[in-house]
Amino acid sequence: MIFQLLLTLIVGVIPAPGWSEPVISVEVPHWDYQRKDLIVTDGNHIHQIWYPYLSEARIGYNIVLPDGTVLLEDTLLSRDEFSGHPSASYAPDSGFIGFWREGTPKWYSVKDHEGNTITPATYYSGERYTSWFRVDSSLDSLGRIHMVWDSGPEVCYSILDPGVGEVWRDTVPDSRQQSLVLVDGDRIHIKFNGLDQWADYIQYNLDGNVTVPTVSLVEDVIGATNWCSMEVDTFGNVYIFLHENPDGELRRFTLYKINGATGEIMIDGKIIYGAPSSISIGNPIILPGPSGTEFYLMWREEDTWSGFYRWIKFAVINTNGDFVVEPYIAYDYTDEDFQDLRELAATVNSQGDVFAHWLEFNPEDNMIYIVLGWFDHTYLGIEDDSTVTETSSSSVLVPSVNPFSGSVTIAVDGNDVSILLRIYDLSGRIVDELFPSEEGTYIWNGRSQDGNELPTGNYIVRSDNPDIASVILTKNAVD
Repeated sequence: MIFQLLLTLIVGVIPAPGWSEPVISVEVPHWDYQRKDLIVTDGNHIHQIWYPYLSEARIGYNIVLPDGTVLLEDTLLSRDEFSGHPSASYAPDSGFIGFWREGTPKWYSVKDHEGNTITPATYYSGERYTSWFRVDSSLDSLGRIHMVWDSGPEVCYSILDPGVGEVWRDTVPDSRQQSLVLVDGDRIHIKFNGLDQWADYIQYNLDGNVTVPTVSLVEDVIGATNWCSMEVDTFGNVYIFLHENPDGELRRFTLYKINGATGEIMIDGKIIYGAPSSISIGNPIILPGPSGTEFYLMWREEDTWSGFYRWIKFAVINTNGDFVVEPYIAYDYTDEDFQDLRELAATVNSQGDVFAHWLEFNPEDNMIYIVLGWFDHTYLGIEDDSTVTETSSSSVLVPSVNPFSGSVTIAVDGNDVSILLRIYDLSGRIVDELFPSEEGTYIWNGRSQDGNELPTGNYIVRSDNPDIASVILTKNAVD
């Protein structure tokens, strides 16, 4: 494979401390509307998916490293047919799966860490859609992909076993559009807009049964939008970060926290960030922080002087929705002429580093650039919280050593009942399950369920007993 460097830095853009210099990772001719997505595998392999590809309505794909090294040059992911609206998720082998539409029909393709094809472009489904084009997806511990999309008029919830095909399907009751899905253990969290077109929540289990019926989140708010993002904490609680326009004076981001076991609303529309109506804000993103008790927030914001989106903003909150790091400008484009930032997307790796890309439109040369930047999580120094407690439980998980290399023994102090322990990475995926030995302790060798060595970084150990607090383990390289 040929390696090369992306030498094009964005001159004049000011990154905040801890953030990389931005690089142009894709150049495309100007289109009025464009979508893209990214995920990170193997710690630093940044998989990007976008359209148009080579001036055609096709889906492009590449892999780059944080320093700009190209692991896989721009290539065609879709069939050579009219295609658009791509999205990306993790594949069962911890690789990449990309989704897109050919008009109404939905297709997918699976790649490994290096971009080698596991499953070529494959037809999935052909339902019509109305106005929500995105196919959102999340991986479960069985290697299946859970997906939601607007099938017109209701939201379709479907499970794909790559290489086998669709294995289950349902329609979300009283749903309309703007859906997100997130798998957390045996809980499948789905956000959607209900009949009133405002945000609702529902939960399924792995067998397709509704375990938490529909919870109405937004009510009586004029101008709630389809901009939102969803994440879970180490205790299985759900956070929905939403853009709302309640009146003509304020545009705001709000936070909803939902008890993952009961559906109880724990934070009800807390205003996280507000801006005057003269300033546009968009693309709210919430991502898991490295400690398990903080969340990264990102969005783009307009510069009133130019009338363009010129700032990428960043903040950190805790599980109460309070700022750990106040909002600040991660990337400042005010020294650049004409550029308008669009369609922000972001993800994290297993260490808790943030990777983001956005569209930079330059009307002078009628070009759109996909620009990539990343954040080193150690800069904030919030990764050192090795034990997470949210309850007053007398039972705790006690690792023999933390950080560890090789293997670690975990004891359950204060609990005599055999329980199941699950190991999660910071994206919320289950990577291993642990059962007790005859001595009642648990041993983890730092590998996944299929025996593959996992990358260094932070992992969350959680019991199937909600009264036992979780613990964060830091895996170092094997000596």
